[in-house]
Parts: sequence; structure tokens; C-alpha cells
Amino acid sequence: MENFHYPLFPQGNSETEQIAGFLSNLNNFFHDFYLAPFNFQEYINGEIPAFRDLFSNAWEELNSILDDCAYQVHYKDFNFRTIGFSGNNLQLKATAINYTCGQLRELISETLPDFQQSDNLNSYLVWLTKIAVFKLSKTVKKILEWFKKLLKLLNSILSSLSAAFPQIEAIKELKDMTESVWEFTSEEV
Repeated sequence: MENFHYPLFPQGNSETEQIAGFLSNLNNFFHDFYLAPFNFQEYINGEIPAFRDLFSNAWEELNSILDDCAYQVHYKDFNFRTIGFSGNNLQLKATAINYTCGQLRELISETLPDFQQSDNLNSYLVWLTKIAVFKLSKTVKKILEWFKKLLKLLNSILSSLSAAFPQIEAIKELKDMTESVWEFTSEEV
């Protein structure tokens, strides 16, 4: 699915629907991030060829986890309140994630006027990252900063969700590895 899934955290009829929708959208987001035609690896390939297929292969092994968890939300006997996924805490998470995605979309739309909501977010981030290597415009810097903010928010959320779904820890680890590789390849340029 090559769409910019905004909002990442949907407003549902129930908290269960919101959590399930978020997990499903998050799966689509990571799918785009690791498997889109012009994806993150295009950026790191130039610097560290050993990572060429490792991230996409790793994602292929994990890609069903979030969808499985989205399905299990409806049947799992778990008190999501204990991990801050109910009431005001859930709304805080949803608002923070959606605000960050909205800022990203707005900045990308300003940079690329023909950007549509249905366009692949990751393709544009990688394109902008490649430009950033040569010329760091203020807008490109802002987009990359907001993307890093989104990944940081996801750290917190994935950590919480791994209490209910331990298998989510593998997704968080892959995301963390990606951020680390991104940082040290960026430093080498």
C-alpha cells in the first residue's frame, strides 16, 4: 500500500477500533517505509551496500505482526488502560501522532505542490534526504526533523503496546536499527 496514511491514528467508534486501526495503519506505514519502490534503502545503499536488502528482508519476516495484533485487539483479554491506551491517554497519543503526521504532510505539500494525500510519504522523504545531502534547505531540514519526531513518538507507543503484544518488540527493534543506520550513514556523507 503506497499511501501516506494520514491520520496514522484513526478516530474510531470505540477505543478498540482506534487501537486496531492504528496498528493496521502502522503496518502500512512500515510496509511503505521498507518496501516502497524508492525506499529508505535507496538512501543507505550508496553509503553502506551491506544493508541493501537487509532491512526489506527483515521487514518481510515481521510484516504480519501488526496486522495480527490489530485483529487480536478485538479478542484479547487485556486491560489497555494499564499501558495508557484508553481514555485521555489514548487521545493524547492519537493527537500527538496525527499532529506530527499532519505537520509532515503540510511541509511536504509546501515543498512539492503536486503532492497528494495518496502519494507515498517515504518516497518523498528519501528524495528529500538525498537532496539534503547536497543542499540542506530549511524546509528539507524541517521535514527530516518532523520525521524523526514521528519515529520518536513511535518509540513510546511501540514500547507500551509491546506489554500487550510482546511480538511488537521486534518491530520496535527494527525501527531502532533503521534509525541508527540512518544516523551513522548520514554522518559519513
